[in-house]
Amino acid sequence: MKTVLISSVGGSADPVVHAVRQNAPLDFVYFLCSSGTSDTASEHTIAHVTYRKLRGDCPNCKKKFETQVEVRPIAEQASLTQERFEVIAAADPDDLADVHRACQEIVQRLHARFPGGEVSVLANYTGGTKTMSVGLAVAALRNGWRLQTNHTGAGRTNLISVQSGDIALPQDSAGILAEDRLERAASLEARHDYSGALQLLEETLVRAVIPHDLRDRVLAKRAHCQMWSAWDRLDYDNALSIAQGHSALQDFVARLKELRRIRDLTEGADHWVPPSLTGMALVEDVIANAGRCRERGRFDDAAARLYRATELLAQVRLRRKFGIRTSDVPQDRPEYTPSTRELLAANKNERTGRIELGLRAAYQFLAVLADPLGQKFIQTEESVHAFLAARNHSVLAHGLRPLSIDDAATLAEWETWLKDMAAVGAAT
Repeated sequence: MKTVLISSVGGSADPVVHAVRQNAPLDFVYFLCSSGTSDTASEHTIAHVTYRKLRGDCPNCKKKFETQVEVRPIAEQASLTQERFEVIAAADPDDLADVHRACQEIVQRLHARFPGGEVSVLANYTGGTKTMSVGLAVAALRNGWRLQTNHTGAGRTNLISVQSGDIALPQDSAGILAEDRLERAASLEARHDYSGALQLLEETLVRAVIPHDLRDRVLAKRAHCQMWSAWDRLDYDNALSIAQGHSALQDFVARLKELRRIRDLTEGADHWVPPSLTGMALVEDVIANAGRCRERGRFDDAAARLYRATELLAQVRLRRKFGIRTSDVPQDRPEYTPSTRELLAANKNERTGRIELGLRAAYQFLAVLADPLGQKFIQTEESVHAFLAARNHSVLAHGLRPLSIDDAATLAEWETWLKDMAAVGAAT
């Protein structure tokens, strides 16, 4: 693994030189400096001889004196050859935006110099203006770098600058990073971006050693997001496995088991038991999934899920109440009327010889069987036509352009209609 030091540079060379020496061996060093032509611009101190004014009182005559002292280049003092360091300067070291741009340039150059490789980065923010220190510290927290600052010990009396006897000490930034990532993950989760929150939390765990109590919180939040990420994909098996493996997620186990049971009964051949299980929980879950897509502006995804929930509602109803799967409807039963047989004959697949019912045909079949859900569908078919038209225009169905915010109201109405229909299915 490569080791890189980023050091902010101010008026004193000593802490910078000490940081380079104490962190040796280093593969590369970036100096964050102030730019300009004045003597106070720290970029000149890296590779050039500079002069520092020295003021004091003569120990003999007590008169004040002022003289100039030659300061050797920081790179020379730290035994850095030219190919092992680079200077990045901020035009205005008291402007946080300028310092931020300089830090971003360091990030870009760091990635270019060590592409795809593992790099351990130390950020020493001792030197420079307060703004430079803040900017470098923020960049370190955002990028997962380890923070350092130079310290002279408990008896430090000079609060203006760090002088001789200092040592570069690590700062505990991992805890701050973890707390920040937890807050950001919670924000992403609130917007139903479970995969984004999950990626953020996993980066936190692999990039820094964090205190045990914080690590446990990050791991718990990670498990929560893992479960919801699978659940949001309607992957009930994986979501249930995750929930069963974590004590904090036990409240979700019963619900996930119910959803999985309804799914298996709907597509399987077993008798529907218990009869009290209406199956509407699965339909409602897909509706909720569509609502989350709509809230995030994923209107085409929402339309696709609402269509599936509409179709699923009829499938669950037929399977539970009549023991019929829409993919292979019995061709004849004693309770069939002539209109029932006519409807089924119109939906016979000539290639397979099976009767297969699509969305509309499934509800029409329920209606001719005198089922309240099918009858409700027929009564509200005008609204259903508008809903299905929105879905058909979607780029994920038969259209070429994505749905937009203009379609959000129609999707919300579709959700409301479906919830009303599910209530009918649950009550009868």
